[in-house]
Amino acid sequence: MNDFWKFSKTKNGIKYGLDKMGWKEFQVYQKGLSDAQKVFNNIKKGIKTASPYVIGLIPGLYAVSWLMYGANKALLQNVISNTEDLITAKKLGNKWHYRYDRVLNQKYPYNTTLTKCDNYTGIFKDSILPGSPPDILLLVKVWRDTETYPPIKPKLESCMGVEMDEIANPGGGWRPNLCCLKNYNLNRQEGILLKQQDDVIAVVDDVIQRLDSEEINDSQAKEEIGQVLNLEPAEYQKLEFPDNIADSLETYEIW
Repeated sequence: MNDFWKFSKTKNGIKYGLDKMGWKEFQVYQKGLSDAQKVFNNIKKGIKTASPYVIGLIPGLYAVSWLMYGANKALLQNVISNTEDLITAKKLGNKWHYRYDRVLNQKYPYNTTLTKCDNYTGIFKDSILPGSPPDILLLVKVWRDTETYPPIKPKLESCMGVEMDEIANPGGGWRPNLCCLKNYNLNRQEGILLKQQDDVIAVVDDVIQRLDSEEINDSQAKEEIGQVLNLEPAEYQKLEFPDNIADSLETYEIW
């Protein structure tokens, strides 16, 4: 308990809100960890960065951390960055592709001035934990959600201000330059999206634990995670798992 209080009063502890967490609350979170003793030992040793530690405190996020970091981050980023941006190409000419960092941060050409869209960045920045990286898992999920965000041909009279003869989002899925439209406005669906994010964490957490206990193999784990993220088989088959789940936060490069 003394070690926890000492750490919570450090610069990093305050930055991530640990000074507002009581000892009993910490114990509740600690019980949810698959390797709580390892995290507790890290407190005693004094860790260099608070972010992996804080993620490790919360059940589910400990498991999901390996997916957003390290070897898999390029795969997830490319789901977004390999998608051709037909809307911007129609508006500004030339050929455009979406870039994951511009989408997550709502930067040009996806800023509010060009898209007439509400600020949606909080959906991705606050859905996991304040101070953690933007939630690209949720972004990838909505990017391929063809039921909620079906294919659409923009009309000139719409808020988008452009008319297209072709589908703007082939196959369907959310796009930042469609979000001024009511049915594509993420802020109108915040509760649903945060529930989806919780579902992703729960699935990944369960898959990782069963993989670690050898109840399922790598191929089965990849398929289950791929399905919840709407990844294609060629994509989820490239997912990589840390050799030791308990060490994933230490061995995997931060986002």
